[in-house]
Amino acid sequence: MTTFLVAIDFGTAYSGYCFCMRSNPSHIRNPRWGESKGFDTLKTPTCILFDEDGTFLDFGYDALMAYKRMGQNNNSFFNNFKMQLYNKNISRNMMIPDSGGKPMEAMKVCSESLRYLKDHALNMISNHTNGRTFSASDVTWVLTVPAIWEPAAKQFMREAAIQGGLITETDSSKLIIALEPEAALVWCKQLPSDGFISEGLDHEILELKPGTQYIVADCGGGTVDITVHEVLEGGLLKELHRASGNDMGGGSVDAKFKNLLRDTFAQKKQNICRFFTDVQGVSWTEGSIKITFSKLKDLFRESVDKIVQDIRAILHTPEINIDYILLVGGYASCKILQNEVKEQFGSQCRIMCPINAQLAVAKGAVLFGMNPKIVASRVSALTYGIAVAHPFDPAKHRVEKRRENKTKDYVYCDDLFHKFVQKGQSVLCDQAEEYTFNPVSSDQTAMSFPFYSTEKPDAMYVDEPGMKKIGQIVVNMPDIREGRNRKVKLEVSFGVTEIQATAMTSNEQELLRPNFMTH
Repeated sequence: MTTFLVAIDFGTAYSGYCFCMRSNPSHIRNPRWGESKGFDTLKTPTCILFDEDGTFLDFGYDALMAYKRMGQNNNSFFNNFKMQLYNKNISRNMMIPDSGGKPMEAMKVCSESLRYLKDHALNMISNHTNGRTFSASDVTWVLTVPAIWEPAAKQFMREAAIQGGLITETDSSKLIIALEPEAALVWCKQLPSDGFISEGLDHEILELKPGTQYIVADCGGGTVDITVHEVLEGGLLKELHRASGNDMGGGSVDAKFKNLLRDTFAQKKQNICRFFTDVQGVSWTEGSIKITFSKLKDLFRESVDKIVQDIRAILHTPEINIDYILLVGGYASCKILQNEVKEQFGSQCRIMCPINAQLAVAKGAVLFGMNPKIVASRVSALTYGIAVAHPFDPAKHRVEKRRENKTKDYVYCDDLFHKFVQKGQSVLCDQAEEYTFNPVSSDQTAMSFPFYSTEKPDAMYVDEPGMKKIGQIVVNMPDIREGRNRKVKLEVSFGVTEIQATAMTSNEQELLRPNFMTH
């Protein structure tokens, strides 16, 4: 059992962490950031600086200030890079551009960021324990990710944590992946009434009786992540609806504001007062640029409308009767967003936002790390399964899928889809299903299990439209003495935050994680 638990909220715009001693989980601490630079914040900017040789220099405020101080040089500065993992084909060697367009391995950028946060946390723990020295192995690490991320992105972050020195390959159980909105809900459900913002929103203790339903909208700098849960007996949580969301976080508003300034100042130089006469909603007064509230709201319109649209879609789902909408994340503190959600849905359910909403994920992740089974079940976002071979049946199999093994003693149908879990299916967090498979050839020395996903509830073949290969597991079976009578038992779990699999052959058991990355 480790001594400490550290939860890292590795965000698009800002990052931070919280920690506690396992013996005192109610005392959760977090650092303040940027004090030496004139700031005092709960999180630090997610930006990192490397020198021209690719050596790490700084992270957070230190990186930002150093980059501004250096001006034009050959150093590499990265920010907002987490969005590169959203809805893309993820590979270990994928490259991302720095602020000047120069590429670097995304794995290096992310792993060095996590290394910095790990070292900072260990130093912080040392400062709170009279200078005692601790290593990463003394800590259980919790790393938060968006619930809407695909398996490849989650695996990417786990491998970045290994490269960053948080864990090793052999102690991977010391890293827990937490879903950001789930973690925030775990935090909110234990807050007193004065733990929530009172101005303009509902101000009370969250109802915790069984049957109470919550929407959690985690509004960060990059993504907006939305989950739906219901309280069960004993205070456990049950997911009711597959995670949804979009990429219209607070950063999209920042981008629109920058575009407004760029479009305005890109005009031909002219008298400064006349400069703004043709720009509706923007004026120059006594040395200041003034933007009308109406123009300001326009900058938020696309983002806010998309968040409202996604929440409304959930509220219209049959058999869902939401009692609370919880707004969490840094963007959730925005009054324009709060007021719009209140105006649209305040008559249907109570709208609440915790004080210091930007820390709800990290603090909740600490509590989640202490008890990951607090989320008793989750809803599968897609239909998942593997490609298998079955004895060929001309009455139900396509003739072009007919195959023979090398020794001509087994005729089988190839590319069949073996479904593990269906889109929308509720799966218990400790639910594992076991399946047994045989090789198609007697001299086969490895068995491959390609994983596929689809929006369809049912499919027969893995090459049907909409099927997507998302990864695979390869099980080595070098002992061929029993030929085709050899068995591989595959146990899979879909109710946890990562897809897990265990394979066993010839009485040898090995914990395997599906490889979801392309390289």
